[in-house]
Amino acid sequence: MRIISVPAALLALALVNPRPVFAQIASDQPIRFEAVTADIDLQADGRYVEIDEQQFKLQTQSAVQQASQMVFGYNVSMQRLAVLQAYTQKADGRKVDVKNEAIFTRDLPASAGAPTFDDVKVVMVVFPEVAVGDSVYARVRIEQTEPMFPGHYSNLFCLTPHLVIDRYRVTLRVPDGMPLRIENEGYAQKRTESDGNVTYEWTAQQTTTEQLEAGSISALDYSRRLSVSTFPSFADFAVAYGARATDKAQVAPSIQELADRLTAGVPAENTREQARRLYEWVSQNIRYVGIFLGSGAVVPHPADLVLTNRYGDCKDHVTLLTALLAAKNISAETAIVSAGNSFWIAKLPLLSNFNHVIAYLPAADLFLDPTSSVAFGRLPSALQGKTVVIVPTGELKSTPADRNTDNLTTRHVTLAIEDDGSINGTTVIEARGARAETYRELARNLTAQEMKEFVRDMTTGSRFKGEGTVEFTGTDDRTGAMTVTAKYTLRGGIDWPGSGSFEVPAGFYGGEYMSSQVGRNNATLKHPAFRGFAETLVEEYDIRLPATMNVIAVPQNVNLENDVASYSATFTMQGQTLRVTRKLVDRLEGPVMAPTLFKAADEKSDAIARDLRAQIVYRAR
Repeated sequence: MRIISVPAALLALALVNPRPVFAQIASDQPIRFEAVTADIDLQADGRYVEIDEQQFKLQTQSAVQQASQMVFGYNVSMQRLAVLQAYTQKADGRKVDVKNEAIFTRDLPASAGAPTFDDVKVVMVVFPEVAVGDSVYARVRIEQTEPMFPGHYSNLFCLTPHLVIDRYRVTLRVPDGMPLRIENEGYAQKRTESDGNVTYEWTAQQTTTEQLEAGSISALDYSRRLSVSTFPSFADFAVAYGARATDKAQVAPSIQELADRLTAGVPAENTREQARRLYEWVSQNIRYVGIFLGSGAVVPHPADLVLTNRYGDCKDHVTLLTALLAAKNISAETAIVSAGNSFWIAKLPLLSNFNHVIAYLPAADLFLDPTSSVAFGRLPSALQGKTVVIVPTGELKSTPADRNTDNLTTRHVTLAIEDDGSINGTTVIEARGARAETYRELARNLTAQEMKEFVRDMTTGSRFKGEGTVEFTGTDDRTGAMTVTAKYTLRGGIDWPGSGSFEVPAGFYGGEYMSSQVGRNNATLKHPAFRGFAETLVEEYDIRLPATMNVIAVPQNVNLENDVASYSATFTMQGQTLRVTRKLVDRLEGPVMAPTLFKAADEKSDAIARDLRAQIVYRAR
C-alpha cells in the first residue's frame, strides 16, 4: 500500500515495508492521528492521481523531538510528488505555514552505503514552532505517471489496533465499467455513480488501542484491512507479472557453458544433484544488490546480464537460476511470496501483499531462495509456512516448514574442575539444518582475532569468565553436518576449595544452548507469535570433579511433555564424574504459535529455567 505519510523517525520502516508504518507506534500514544485521508482518481490505463492529507497531534515532548516532520517517499521514474500545503496548527488556533526552504528532497537514506540502487526519493517536510499540544498538517499530490502493470491497479489500506485515528478516509474514483474487486474488513463503505465514474468512499476510526506485543506476527495479520484490485484473479495477476519478467530467463551461450561446467560428471537423470549445484553456485557467487529503478520492482534483468555483473536483487537471482536450470532441461517457475512475520494473504491479488521472489521446481515440488545461504532443499525461516503465487499459472501454494528432525543440534561437553576451582573444557557441537547454517556463516566471516573474541563471548557469563579457541569443520558442505570444536578455560564460577553449590556450567554455550529456549511469559498475550523454526536440541555433559570434592546433592531429573515440546534432564554420578543429559524436542511445526498454546510454551520455558538454575551441592572431604 501507499504510506500516506510518516514521522521522519519512522522513515526507514515506511520505505522498506509495504504495510502500514502506524502499526509500529506504541500504544501509549505520543502521537494522535486526527485525520488521515487518501483521495485517488484512477484512469483506465492504471495511472492515477492521489491527494493525501494527514494531521497528527504531538502529545508528548518525545513526540515533538522525533515527529515534528513528515516524510514521503516516491519513485521518480514512475511518479511525481508535490507538497500542496503544510503548516503547524498551534494549540491556540494559529497556523504557521511551512516555508519552501523547509521542504527537502533527498535520496533514500537507507541506501547510503548499502547494496542498493534505486530512484526512490524522499521529501521531508519540517514544521516550524512545534510544541506539545500542537498539530502538524500536510497535503501532498502523488501522480503515478507509469503504472506498474498497465491497465491494472491494486492497493491495501490498514487500520491497526495499536494507533488512535480520529478520522480515516479513503476515496477511490474509477471509470465506469472498470472492474474492481474489493475486500472490506471493517470499514464503512459508500458507492455513488456520476459523470462516467464510480466513486467509493471508505471510512473508519480507531478510538481505543491495545499494546503492541513483542514477538507477535505482523500487525497487518490482525488489523482492519481494505483491499482493492482490478485483477480478476490470481491467474491474471501472475500472467501480468510474467509478461514483464519471464522472458528475461533466456539460455544465452554463457548460461549454457556455465550450467554444463557446474554439472559436469552428474548423470542427466540426476536432476536433483544438478539443481543443487546450480543453486549453490548462484547463492554463493551472485551478490545481493537491491535494484529499484522504475519498473524494476517487478522486472528482472536478463539472466546473462546478471551473470556478467555478478550481482542482482531477488528477481535477478531467480531469473539466473531459472535460466541455468533450463539449460539442463529442468523446469523452474517464479514464486512470489512475502518474507517476514506476515502470513495474511488477501483473497484478491495485491502486489503489496508480496515483497520477495523465489524459485519453484514443480517436478520435485521444491522451493529455493537463491539469495540465501541455506542448504539446498530448505528455505529461510522468514519464508516458511507462507502462501506463494506461482508465475505464470497463478496457482497458490504453501511453502514447507521445518520439522524438529530437520534441525538437530547436539552439544558434547567435557569439563574438568581443577584444584584451584578453574575449569578446563571442550565442547563439540554437531549441527544440522538451521543452526549449522548459522555456524557456517560465522566460520566464513570471522577473522582470527574475532574467533578469539567469539570464544570469549560464548564462555563468559554472570559467573564465569572464559577464553580459548574454536575450530569449524564442514564449512563447505552445506547439506551435511557442521561441527564446532571449542577448547577453553573458565574461571571465577566455583568456590573451591571449600563448600558450596554451582549450576551445571554451560561452557561454550553458542546460540543453541538451552537458555535460548527460556523466554518471557506469554500467557497473557492476545495475538499469535512468530516463533521461527522447529528443532531438536541435545546436550551431554561429563563433568570431572576434584578427588577431594564430595557431592552431597544433585538436581532432580526432569521429564516434561505437553502440546508444545518434550523436555528431559537426567543427572547421575559415576565416581567423581557427573553426567548430565538434556533433550528438548519441539513438537510444533510451522513458524506461528497460536495463543491457545502460550500456556504450554510457558510451562516448557519455566521447566527449562528451573532446571538450569538447579544446583550441585558439594563440600570438601
